[in-house]
Amino acid sequence: MPNLLKWFGRIFKKGADTVNDLLPKVIDLVNNIKEFDTANPDVADFFTKIIPGDWDDNLKDKARDILPEVLTQFQGAQACMQLPTQEEQLTCIIKQLQSITNNNVQALFWGDLAALITHALADGKLSIEEIRSVVKFIYDKNHEDEED
Repeated sequence: MPNLLKWFGRIFKKGADTVNDLLPKVIDLVNNIKEFDTANPDVADFFTKIIPGDWDDNLKDKARDILPEVLTQFQGAQACMQLPTQEEQLTCIIKQLQSITNNNVQALFWGDLAALITHALADGKLSIEEIRSVVKFIYDKNHEDEED
């Protein structure tokens, strides 16, 4: 246990501001992606619908830049890349991701997506593995709180 506490201490010391600022925002973003209505994607601009409105403009712009890059890395995205617009491509990718039926695979996927987005928004201040561990810790803690 002391090694685990040391490790978490090092992570938080290394990127405390990044983790504290970005992770709650990214979790909101991933939840918006999970709940994105792919049946009615034209209601508003894709990015406006999934990027939380309380983000500052610089972070919104950065998210607009990195989201297509991150989402197109997932297996199955290639089939969507032949659609004519970026919004159609991203909507197609999200629809595929939302169709994952295995709860364990879904949980892994959404956590990994949060880690990848956080890593990209944080300019690599923390490694993917460090961010993934923190995301899992927060996810587990949130589910613990829901069960109480």
